[in-house]
Amino acid sequence: MDRKVLLAARVRPMSERELAIKGERCVRVDCDNGYLALMEPDTREAKVFVLDYVYDSSAPPGHPDAQQGASYASNRTVFADLGRVCLQNFLEGYKVSVFVYGQEGTGRRHTMLGHEVDPGLLPRLLEEIVDQPEVTH
Repeated sequence: MDRKVLLAARVRPMSERELAIKGERCVRVDCDNGYLALMEPDTREAKVFVLDYVYDSSAPPGHPDAQQGASYASNRTVFADLGRVCLQNFLEGYKVSVFVYGQEGTGRRHTMLGHEVDPGLLPRLLEEIVDQPEVTH
């Protein structure tokens, strides 16, 4: 991809607090087309954003809250798209930055670090870099 900045969003599962107060989802995604819609809770009026990547990690397949037609995005999925772009640019000698934004509890740490069973973006990038064959001149 020739762009210098890529925009991505990942939708997290509802928190225990949100479930306890019977909160409603205010985010709808169209992962195939990169659309993310945020609904105003009272009016249900939507603001639609078009991004390079949209990931739905709100509910695994078969879960009652899974959006119809949406596929669950694991950390492996995020790495396959974003991590590979970062890795390729890094190996070509470019500086690479990943900026994550969101409130506490929105999944930044999970996306970046993950856990033992599903490592995040950084551990996967480091593993790929270490596994690269040495370049000799």
